[in-house]
Amino acid sequence: MELDFDPKVKAEGGPPPSLSIVSQSSLQQDKATKHGQTFDVHLIVKNSPFVITLALHNGTFRTFNHLAFDIALVYDVPGEPIPVTYVTTKPLEYKPSIAKNGLEISFDVKVKVLSSHHEDNFFRLQITVWDPIISSTFPKLLIHSMPVKVISKPMKPKSKRAPARTKRKADQITRPSTASNALASAATEELLQQIAAQQKETLSVVRQIASFQEGPFKRFRADEPNNHSGNGNNNNGSTLNPHFPPTSSFTSSFKSTLAAYVSLTAEEKAEQIRRVVRGLGTSEKLALEELIDLLSTSGVQVNNFPPSFQTMPVPHVHTASCPRDCNLIENTVNFNEFMDELFFSPT
Repeated sequence: MELDFDPKVKAEGGPPPSLSIVSQSSLQQDKATKHGQTFDVHLIVKNSPFVITLALHNGTFRTFNHLAFDIALVYDVPGEPIPVTYVTTKPLEYKPSIAKNGLEISFDVKVKVLSSHHEDNFFRLQITVWDPIISSTFPKLLIHSMPVKVISKPMKPKSKRAPARTKRKADQITRPSTASNALASAATEELLQQIAAQQKETLSVVRQIASFQEGPFKRFRADEPNNHSGNGNNNNGSTLNPHFPPTSSFTSSFKSTLAAYVSLTAEEKAEQIRRVVRGLGTSEKLALEELIDLLSTSGVQVNNFPPSFQTMPVPHVHTASCPRDCNLIENTVNFNEFMDELFFSPT
């Protein structure tokens, strides 16, 4: 705080009048050092108002209501204050407000320049008070505010930054415990067992499908309850197995087929034979026809047809010299009709 008055003019009798700063507001206060001296600096924001309040002492019956006043912006430099120059617009503006008793006055001040635009110099407010009517009995009073620094915007408080993440070294990486390894290993082993069981079941289904696609004669099971003889044995006493190993002979396979056929009832035989034959492929049908021809030429009489195709017993062996009314000719016709219906009738 600095108090001045014109030394040429003094009041007659008593102490001379003087000014004092009651308060000075600001955004915040900071410490600054110049020329080896540390002092307080008030931070204010450009074009944002702050308040400075003055008090008048020993005014000789005068108050601020009778006095004139002005504020100038000067540099905070040692020695004689240097005003901040301007061309048309003053670097500050203010609005006075006088207290009721007239002994205090407050100024709402706005500074329009930045310290950074003036070589980072601090400023002071130079306030002048005088009596515009009788200057001979009242000295001209000067007072300077505390140093101010004008900034463009409020300073944000520094936030605590989160610590930078550093890459962990290999020995800092937490390794799973032995118990965790054991649990993971057990879970993996159980999963593998489930996969193996599922693959085994799938393979079994595939094999069953393949066994049914190998041929119609392998679909009959000789060990089923309806097998002939009731014990599943053939004439040689061997067990009839529907799935023959590759080394099985044609004889055992053929006997098994016959055993399965004998186990059927009279009604089932025709139906099962029709169903099997209709499911045969072209090559299989040709093989079956060849088998029937071989059976016929081997001495097997193919004349035991179903009831609807049966005729009278053949009295003799048919030859080319038989008459047209030979009974075997009619049987042969009936046999051909049976074969046509068997192999070529629609499903």
